[in-house]
Amino acid sequence: MRGNKKIRTVFACLFLVTTGTVSLARTDDGAVFRSIEIFPLVNQHVHGSTVVELPNGDLLAAWFQGSGERWADDVAIMGARLRAGADKWTRPFVMADVPEFPDINPILFLDAQDRLWLMWYTVIANQWETSLPKYRISENYMVPDGPPEWAWQDVLHVKPGDRAERGIQPGDRFVKSIERQVEQYAEYISQNSAMPQQIVKSMVDRWKEDLLSKARGENMIRKGRLYDAQGGSTEQQLGYAYFRRVGWQTKNKAVII
Repeated sequence: MRGNKKIRTVFACLFLVTTGTVSLARTDDGAVFRSIEIFPLVNQHVHGSTVVELPNGDLLAAWFQGSGERWADDVAIMGARLRAGADKWTRPFVMADVPEFPDINPILFLDAQDRLWLMWYTVIANQWETSLPKYRISENYMVPDGPPEWAWQDVLHVKPGDRAERGIQPGDRFVKSIERQVEQYAEYISQNSAMPQQIVKSMVDRWKEDLLSKARGENMIRKGRLYDAQGGSTEQQLGYAYFRRVGWQTKNKAVII
């Protein structure tokens, strides 16, 4: 995050305080923190905020807003700007909106070329498992008001595990990864839960069975080819990877290395 001094002074604004005032607080090291409302209290669901400092010192914030979360088809990604030196945010504007679908959890960041990225996901069937990640890129974003001028937009396709054109094979890396994670989490729960061990084991077993079934594609069994070590194959009913390629979600800012 570049220029973090200004981010520190105004980061509290993303809590969307509703006092209608500008409040100041000074820390022991002399840093000043300001809390500035982005907009007054609204009768809608407002959640998942993100903020980025632009090269000219402006701040650009985004969040999702609507009559609900994944259950509401009017949810859109909204944004607002705080110009350098100003004490008032601009009127909120739409950053991204797929009509009649919930758009959730925006992330804003600048890449090494100073391009602005917006990442979020659209919930296709009002269930988290149907989330579809998307992104937009802008090179013209330091405007006084309104959304950036988007130069590119696309869907982020996610393809974990080994190749599965003719069905998910035994030993698939993604399935093995899920198995390891489930075992690690089961050990953690067993050691740290106050529940009786029998209840913990029953809960973990159900959870493990559900996750591994989905990782193996068992909710989409179709005719496939089972390959052997010699390169030959036989026809078999196998799971396909549809389920594990959707449902991925944005959470944290990207780390550029």
